[in-house]
Amino acid sequence: MPDTTWVNLPSTILPGFPQLKISEAASAVIALPETTVIPITNIGFNKSRLRLAGSFSAQTVPPGVFYVLAPGENFESTPLEGQAAMMALMVNAYHVRNGSVVFHGQAAARAVPVQTLKVPRGLDQLPALVSFVARDMGLT
Repeated sequence: MPDTTWVNLPSTILPGFPQLKISEAASAVIALPETTVIPITNIGFNKSRLRLAGSFSAQTVPPGVFYVLAPGENFESTPLEGQAAMMALMVNAYHVRNGSVVFHGQAAARAVPVQTLKVPRGLDQLPALVSFVARDMGLT
């Protein structure tokens, strides 16, 4: 078994692949400029890939907050702390293994706020969601 070294969360992260994998209904509603829609036919349900304009970004950015999505009646952001924050990150993270480096949820939970983000269902809620997150993060 390979030796696994746990590392601390870096102060910056690289953006992910410039693509969204969403339902066909969502891809019809979301108007993103210069995207290429690629249907996914081999997974048994209707999803599409939206390839975003441009290429991979090599510019790192500091993480501001990690949101864990949950259904709700209204938009609501609730902080998670300690073990609850760590477990939320570990359960929902895309675990990327790079040699012997493994994502360390405990370090991430201490370094960046983790919050549950309750969101009403429905694609018509997307504009309100964007506004809520911008306000919640102090961007507006």
